Amino acid sequence: MGRKWLALLLGLVLLLSGCGTAGDGSASAGEETVALVGQPYDYDLGEYLKLRDYTGIRYTPLGDPGRSDVQWGDTVTLELRLDIDGVEEPSEGIDTITVGDSGFLEGFDEGLVGRSVDETVEMELRFPADYGNPDYAGRAVEVTAHILLLDLSAYRDRNESALWDIVVGESEVLQYPEKELLRYEEDYRELYEAFARQYQMSLDDYLQAFFQITEEELPERCRADAEAAVKEDMVLWAIWRDAGLSLTEGDLENCRQLWLQTYGYESEADMPAAWDDASIAQSLQRLAVERKVKTLLLQSAVEE
Repeated sequence: MGRKWLALLLGLVLLLSGCGTAGDGSASAGEETVALVGQPYDYDLGEYLKLRDYTGIRYTPLGDPGRSDVQWGDTVTLELRLDIDGVEEPSEGIDTITVGDSGFLEGFDEGLVGRSVDETVEMELRFPADYGNPDYAGRAVEVTAHILLLDLSAYRDRNESALWDIVVGESEVLQYPEKELLRYEEDYRELYEAFARQYQMSLDDYLQAFFQITEEELPERCRADAEAAVKEDMVLWAIWRDAGLSLTEGDLENCRQLWLQTYGYESEADMPAAWDDASIAQSLQRLAVERKVKTLLLQSAVEE
């Protein structure tokens, strides 16, 4: 199954779920708010959901997203210069690696650990005797690595996800709104049917092979999927409205690269339509809403 096609299928429910009402305030000074497309849950959510207090959650953070020193497992972007013994011209470029899994020369990753952003690291290394390029095999090399960027977003994302799970898990559904529940059930059934067609299998064979259920049991599974999705939706929009949040063009711009990654596109040139396409604009706004709500949870949380 193609990566892009799979990503689009996985985004089906997100695209169909709508983007809610525009919030009030919370925009940066001088920035105009963006009116969001659609009006999901355009009623008092208090009748359907008992929302857990979402501010001041006490939690034990994963990692330290505020640090500037490189540690094992970090993603770093480097400006590199390789002066290879016996080679007249140096090799230069910019590369992004995971420290501890760079696949580069022995000692390279170790030389980065403990160093800081904007620091230049000089290392005397050597290509192994059995190196794939015989022109370099066994040669000494002076490596100059300038640390441009330390990407700690994985820690931030994991902490935000942990806090989100707490809020969703400890919020209580008083009753499910039938309209949204039915729409989600239909969306999930379409999703399973689409995967079955992609695998060139009957729906029943696909369900038994991948989920160990029969087609007769699919409605029950779709209902469970729908209930989970609707609960998360209601929590999201309840926080959004209660906190008086809103989006700006800057918020949307900051989410465009994430949108491309989420839906499996390498660049804007690969997109099926422009950003102003209704469905794309809707899903981009929804992604930006999620980012803003989860950022709020993290900013107001209390580290233990």
